[in-house]
Order: sequence, then structure tokens, then C-alpha cells
Amino acid sequence: MIIINAYQLSVHLKDVRLTKKLSQSKVAQKVGIRQDTVSNFELNPNSTKLETFFKLLSALNLEM
Repeated sequence: MIIINAYQLSVHLKDVRLTKKLSQSKVAQKVGIRQDTVSNFELNPNSTKLETFFKLLSALNLEM
């Protein structure tokens, strides 16, 4: 899959999260962020800090 924008990235990470049957809260707990931070990334990825993105990758056991 080729991802060319932030929206596609957020959709892909959400799909991975759901495939792994993880809630936003569980993902947030794994890396020490709040559930609303995960929600904000999934809904509005353009406003997400790069640090948060890498934490989400870590929580989902993904590499870039």
C-alpha cells in the first residue's frame, strides 16, 4: 500500500488497530498517551505531532 497523505496514514493505522482488536484506550495505555490523542489522530491527522505518530506505530508494533 502506498500512502501519500496524512489522511490515508490515519485510515491505515486505524485499520491495523481494529484488525488487532485494540481499542483507542488500549493503544493509548500502551504508550502513555490519552485516548483522545489517538482519536484526534484518526480524525484529524494533519494536526498530530510527529512524536505521537511514532508512539502509535510502537503501540501497533509497526515500523516505518
